[in-house]
Amino acid sequence: MKPPKPAKGPIYLPIETTARELDGKLLLAAEAVTRGYAVIIGSKGSTLNVAKRVRQGIWLDKGHGDHYIDARFKSLVDANIHCTALDEEGFVFANDEAYLKNRGIKTGAALTYLSSIFVWGHHQKSILERFTTSSGKLVITGNPRFDIVQPKFRNFFSRETGEIKRTYKNYILINTNFAAGNRSFSYKKSYLDEKNDLGIINSQDDLEFYKGWQEYKQSLFQHYCEMARSLATKVPEVNVIVRPHPSEECTTWRRELNGFSNIHVCREGNVINWILGSRAVIHSGCTTGIEAFVAEVPVLRYHPLYDERYESPLSNSLGDSAADLETLIEKARQIVQGCFKEGTHKSEILKRHLENIEGSWAYENIINEFDRLSDSESMQGFILNIQSLPFSSSLIRNAIRKMSNTSNILKNIFFQKAHKNQKFTNLKVAEVSDKIRLIMTVFEGKKNHKVSQMYVIKKIDENSVGIFPA
Repeated sequence: MKPPKPAKGPIYLPIETTARELDGKLLLAAEAVTRGYAVIIGSKGSTLNVAKRVRQGIWLDKGHGDHYIDARFKSLVDANIHCTALDEEGFVFANDEAYLKNRGIKTGAALTYLSSIFVWGHHQKSILERFTTSSGKLVITGNPRFDIVQPKFRNFFSRETGEIKRTYKNYILINTNFAAGNRSFSYKKSYLDEKNDLGIINSQDDLEFYKGWQEYKQSLFQHYCEMARSLATKVPEVNVIVRPHPSEECTTWRRELNGFSNIHVCREGNVINWILGSRAVIHSGCTTGIEAFVAEVPVLRYHPLYDERYESPLSNSLGDSAADLETLIEKARQIVQGCFKEGTHKSEILKRHLENIEGSWAYENIINEFDRLSDSESMQGFILNIQSLPFSSSLIRNAIRKMSNTSNILKNIFFQKAHKNQKFTNLKVAEVSDKIRLIMTVFEGKKNHKVSQMYVIKKIDENSVGIFPA
């Protein structure tokens, strides 16, 4: 295998939730490597450690709330890193003020640390414009998570989707988003305490808003438990897959749904694999409902409760809806029998919220901006600084030992270990290599030169992988 050559960058792609973020981030990584960048992808703590040691490159964060300044941005900028962000929660929210509250954007101070702010679409851009006079920082890109569900990349999921279908045959997928009311036991703080500690609760009105949110999600959790049991009983010919949000507690779902042989609580793998194999997706205000809509899978929204303070008008505008259990069961039965007539899809609203819904690719838009930020001379030689980590066995042991010590400290600062393990799973070189190979196969049909042999993948430490031009 060839050693890596000097490269631009590196680009750091930290991941918080593997099942949600990994495939889209690997699409970004593949495009970056074909343009001569080195990429470090892994947990936030691990990639942060590498960035601080290398002291050059471009960092892509998952948010830009005020609290991100002390968490990462200040130290990264001090280390000569270009900070950028694409808010993973910047797409589906009840209203503009709820978005700002939930994401901890009060003063917008974090935006001053960012060289570029990638936004999902024109709507999010209009919200953030009130916080920055540098409108050029706000770059409308979309999100690679929605690139990869387009037909062009659909084969990327075929193997995993096929395995799921062989295991569960016909199934209906229920995606949940009730973390405020069904909070993972791995958190050491209550939902309200965490909001308070992050500085998100600043008044009695804020406290009442989040208490109401918590109670609303608790009620929806109970309604969805009832719905899953009823669906399993009245449409017994299908399996019911319940996929809790990564911040939810799985054991409560299993306890509530115990005793049904055709109900399965699963959270493994990318949700797109499960969506593409399903007969239908049932949700309540989830981004996954929009992903299913784009993937052309029937979407049902079940809303036995509806409070506009907490619900997204975007996700609730797509697919069909049911306010009562009987209607939902009948629609599900029609889907299974192949006689379901979908209601009117109001997809026009998507165009304002999501740039890469048609005619534009988020992964290209983002790397184009990295090209603008990148100074080839100042960012050249990255591999000379770090190539000993993956390629010299004598140095790797000492380097990784140092990295591990630092990483452990960072984990204590940024993560509660049990919760981190629930959301982030260690990256395996073989897994990353397989996925990159599939993406490169698609690229070869588009680019004028062979790209499948243009990269080398090596483990950097337990929680991160390097992808280098070869």
